[in-house]
Amino acid sequence: MIRTSVIFLAALLVWGASPARANEGLKLELSGYFIGAAAFVDQKLDLGRRNTGFASDSEVHFDGAFTFENGLTLGVHGEGKLEEDIGGQPRTGGRFTSENGADFIQETFIFLEGFFGRIEFGKQDGVAEQLGFIAPTLFAGTTVNDPELDATGFNTINTRNSVNRGRDDFSRRLIYISPRIIGLQAGISFAPDSDAATPGSLSVVQGSDFDARSDQGVFDHEEIIELGVNYVHAFDQIIVGVSGTYLRAEDQGCASVPALCPILKDYEAWNVGANISFGGITIGGSYVDDNLGRHTADYHAWEIGAVYETQFWGFMLAYGRDEVEGLGGQDTMAVQGGINYQLARGITLGTGLQYIEADQVGGLALIGGGVSGPSVLNDDATIVFLETMVSF
Repeated sequence: MIRTSVIFLAALLVWGASPARANEGLKLELSGYFIGAAAFVDQKLDLGRRNTGFASDSEVHFDGAFTFENGLTLGVHGEGKLEEDIGGQPRTGGRFTSENGADFIQETFIFLEGFFGRIEFGKQDGVAEQLGFIAPTLFAGTTVNDPELDATGFNTINTRNSVNRGRDDFSRRLIYISPRIIGLQAGISFAPDSDAATPGSLSVVQGSDFDARSDQGVFDHEEIIELGVNYVHAFDQIIVGVSGTYLRAEDQGCASVPALCPILKDYEAWNVGANISFGGITIGGSYVDDNLGRHTADYHAWEIGAVYETQFWGFMLAYGRDEVEGLGGQDTMAVQGGINYQLARGITLGTGLQYIEADQVGGLALIGGGVSGPSVLNDDATIVFLETMVSF
């Protein structure tokens, strides 16, 4: 299957390049962003930690493409992460640092686009990420759903559909996305292996927040197939978008550690999302159902939000919740309000208020194949934050 797909992709590339003359040169683009945030946290579980923290996140993107006389476009896209604050507790001083170091490449892929749609090959999000809708927000880092910058360290709400409970997985993939026909677009992607886990590691494989970043090694998955579809249509001044995605991946942990076979299973998840826009207002939300790659667990999360934007000002409200059935249980709730101002094109400054509650039990903590007792977290926090974003 993989060999056939690669041969098909190569044939399309050769066909697209057959008229050796391109239209008026090569198109090159450079873009990127910087997000800076500051937070003040009033948290129930104090433990003598500080109440303030700074965080930042930045990337640079580059694109190169040219269009042939037959209308096909051949190009390459790359994203370099200059810095990644993956979120955590500014009060502990340890989690506002990069997971993988300061400088690394995230996405690099080649694409071919034409009347047939779009084909991508390389390190890239799957179609479940690319075609899914989530609730609108004014902030790129400090959010209710899938926060890049989490001032508490225990906001686990994530409705994105990717292997390992919504966390980034820039695996090498072959992707096909259809052209949009009468508002409808569909896609399929395949990855032989996941970059979100490293085989052979038997460190702690499950933390109290069910964070897949600690699920390295034992929770490894292969043969990742994603399906996605969305529909976008304008009804006079109202624009409606809906989406649905499905993901399945084969578990490899059971084969490497047979003692875990009663616990681990193939990873399976699906989600739906929608957005409605009219008169400067956008309302939307999403829901995910995820088995966490375990026999006796099920993860549910949903979020809803609304944004109102004028020429310079923006206002937002958002609410999210998640729940884990099995593994001791989990229940997290987050609500956020915020306002921002556009200082100039590509430069925004905003502030907001978050409230987060967490009732989490970690269940079995597997360390080198052994079993320890459950970890428990019952906490809540109020966060006042400032966030600025500069994009170009």
